[in-house]
Amino acid sequence: MGISKFLLRVYLLYSNAVARQFFNGKSVSDASEKVTDYLYQEARKEQLQAINQALQQRAAPSPKQVMMQQISALSSSSKYHIFFGGEFIDIAMLDGHFFLSGVAGSGKTLLTQIAQAGVLKAIKPGRNYRAIIFDTKGDVLPVLEGAGVPYELMNINDIRAVAWDISEDCTTFDAADQLGYIFIPKDKASDPFWSDSARAILVGVMKAFIYQHGRDWGLHDVANALSLDETNLIKVLEGFPGNHGLINTIFRSASDKTKDGIKMQLYTHLQKLTSAAVHSQHATNRISLRSFLSSEGVLVISQDLTSRETSNPVIQAMFRMLVNLINASSDSSSRRTFIFLDELRFIGLLSGLNEAAIFGRTKGVRLWLTNQVVEGIYALYGKNEAEEILANCIYKSVLRTTSPLTAKWAESLSGSIEVWEEVPSTGYGQGGASGGNQFQRHKREKFYDSEFLNLPLPNRKDGLTGFFTSPTEGVMKNIPGDVLEALKPAVKNVPAQVSKPMRLQMLSPWSNKELEKFTRSKPQPQQLRTLTFQPINNSPQGGVTPKRKPLKQAGGVPKRNQRTQKLEATNHEQERWQSKPQQDPKSLPRVVFKAVYGIFLGLIRGFVKQYKERNKDGKR
Repeated sequence: MGISKFLLRVYLLYSNAVARQFFNGKSVSDASEKVTDYLYQEARKEQLQAINQALQQRAAPSPKQVMMQQISALSSSSKYHIFFGGEFIDIAMLDGHFFLSGVAGSGKTLLTQIAQAGVLKAIKPGRNYRAIIFDTKGDVLPVLEGAGVPYELMNINDIRAVAWDISEDCTTFDAADQLGYIFIPKDKASDPFWSDSARAILVGVMKAFIYQHGRDWGLHDVANALSLDETNLIKVLEGFPGNHGLINTIFRSASDKTKDGIKMQLYTHLQKLTSAAVHSQHATNRISLRSFLSSEGVLVISQDLTSRETSNPVIQAMFRMLVNLINASSDSSSRRTFIFLDELRFIGLLSGLNEAAIFGRTKGVRLWLTNQVVEGIYALYGKNEAEEILANCIYKSVLRTTSPLTAKWAESLSGSIEVWEEVPSTGYGQGGASGGNQFQRHKREKFYDSEFLNLPLPNRKDGLTGFFTSPTEGVMKNIPGDVLEALKPAVKNVPAQVSKPMRLQMLSPWSNKELEKFTRSKPQPQQLRTLTFQPINNSPQGGVTPKRKPLKQAGGVPKRNQRTQKLEATNHEQERWQSKPQQDPKSLPRVVFKAVYGIFLGLIRGFVKQYKERNKDGKR
């Protein structure tokens, strides 16, 4: 018993009458003990409150206070950061891709806009930074206008947009094959013959343009070529020597009914490219992905918000060429190319996305991907390839979800922890059964799937709650509403899309000059011209060649002239072989069948003739 309790009890002993009256006749000792304990507890409470107030004054700042202090400090810093999961990540040290998942209204767009604002601040002359934003909702331009950042816009139905210079990016025959499978995908529902044949014609036209015209053609030229009559279309295809088999198989061997079916298939797919072709023809400016990657700036590739089906094929083709150009670039630790792909499911299948996720990191590529549920990624790319893409996104965020599969996937991301749990136990002995509790250690998931299904939607009062993973941790965090409001970028009210007038929505056919240009094949395209040897003049006296006795062989022809003749003969043979129509491999079985059929008919006729002669001899 402390000294304070002792003095209080002595005082109460001498106040016997008062104590008895107060406690209704109870003993003095009982009364003194109760009053002592009561008064001591009250004094102790006041002391604890004073201690707590002192500790609170010296306590560490709250997470909200820390974030607000960081925002204030970073506003005057020379470094640039991306805000993710309540942390500010230095862009120069950023070494991985991002993936965000959550239902509509869960906060994906807000976090994406905050990240974009951080990247836009870092794009300065001389830093070798650039950003490519695929806009699926039409909410990117207000952010860019609000930040006052210059940008280039690609949108096939926006009068403000530039056109894609496809000839600058599609410069190889392999690239033409890749674009063919994007523009005309393989038909899995019906006979693939029709889609394969239509694709072969499309690819053949692009290869002829690459072979004959280099980088002097556009997507509108492809559309006009495919709209030609059969005679002129064949002339275009003849511009590439490798198209001879295609011409023989489809245009010279197939029946009219087969040709009509192929043309209808080609026309159907061509309708999806018409809007892009029209924009390529009428746009005042063009830009290639090749030139943009060598510059510093912002490129917005926006969908046609009124018809995604017409803009998705061109967007997918641009992404494929973008990945090809990135793969061909050298590794770099200072170059940064930020690619934002919001709502992946609405863009469709992007050929090369897994390549960008795997190989792009060492080349300075940083992906920011979002989708509502992981099932959408699985449906587009298949489970294995989707898991490969997601595994390379080392920064992940799972916000409010209503998908059990996505919640289970998020549970697997959180990992497991070891916990002690009290488990009731029952023992049996001589005295009977006895009960008790035991503590057992076991592993369990850090977060259960039900927690992700019950995450609250964000609001100004409660902030945003979500699960965030990074290379160092995976935690459930709450970002206060005041912090989000301070980081939210300013926006400017600009239209998401400005439609074109009617006259700019129609494809104009080739002029006579253009028709002649694309249907007349050059014998030796400039980029593939064969080498020719010219005599070298080594005269030291104004072009007068000194007299020199020629070296002769047995035939009496100078050695140099004989070598020149041999090279000229080789070049002539190459030209003759290129101009000669190649044998179609598919026509070989037909020739063999005709030969066997002719032999069989000859044998039958011989047997019939012998039979008739024997019958005549028998009658005689």
